[in-house]
Amino acid sequence: RAFPSPFMVQVLDAMMSRSVPPVHEIRPELPPRLSAIISKAAAQDRKQRYRGAREMRLAVEQLARSG
Repeated sequence: RAFPSPFMVQVLDAMMSRSVPPVHEIRPELPPRLSAIISKAAAQDRKQRYRGAREMRLAVEQLARSG
């Protein structure tokens, strides 16, 4: 969990006010490029995110092809 808490109100507050921690800090076994894709998708600033699902899908497909 990016924002662990037993209380949904605290989770929602964290989602609105803090950046998601880098995925590799939570799941260090994941490939760095996958962590980068997830971080971009979860960016708080909309301008830093993928423009849409198609753009993200292409990034994931490229990662899958490259191994």
